[in-house]
Amino acid sequence: MQGKAPSVMRPDAPMPADVTRRHAFFALYAIQEWECIPERPDPYAPGFFYNRIQAVLNGLQNISRRTAFGHLALGACIVCHASIDLRHTTLDHLMPLAEGGPDTPSNTCMLCRRCNSSKGPKDLLEWWLWKGFKVQDLPRTVLCLYARIYWQHLDAPRLRQPIREATRLFLTARLEALPTDQHRLAFWGAVFADCAVDHWLTQGDRDDERNNRLL
Repeated sequence: MQGKAPSVMRPDAPMPADVTRRHAFFALYAIQEWECIPERPDPYAPGFFYNRIQAVLNGLQNISRRTAFGHLALGACIVCHASIDLRHTTLDHLMPLAEGGPDTPSNTCMLCRRCNSSKGPKDLLEWWLWKGFKVQDLPRTVLCLYARIYWQHLDAPRLRQPIREATRLFLTARLEALPTDQHRLAFWGAVFADCAVDHWLTQGDRDDERNNRLL
């Protein structure tokens, strides 16, 4: 049986057809890294994404303590900017506890009671689009937390699932801020390379564990 055809992308296409959830979390993390650069002259040409492959992988595996506590210190809802008293508010979980998300600051999103009630059990990106909020208005720190928590706590079978429609729409809109089609092409090339590197590294770890059991 023939294997799945490799991803092919035209420079003007929004994203490859075979993106998985694993690719999506790499992509979300990589785009928020791009966005945090204050000025992006020529040194941050399309090659930026390829040069950051290992750094993106390392960043996804980091624990989000500094980012999480910086997010909490704002003390305001990310949507309506209403003040939030952390002593009397149950914050929203980016990855629901029922899906395996941890009950830690790195898995929290600052939403006031009204916005939290509106979101309910919906995925953050799905809810953001459903409410008609501007994609670019979701803070990059929240995007960082979102990508990391799912990357670190989803099991391999769920990471291999196709990208969700809301995530696809969110990423497509967020990527419109990249300056050229060549940036978008390089972006997805780096995302697929990232995932190949991660698969190779984790497969090596599994092989080492199996060999140790056989000794």
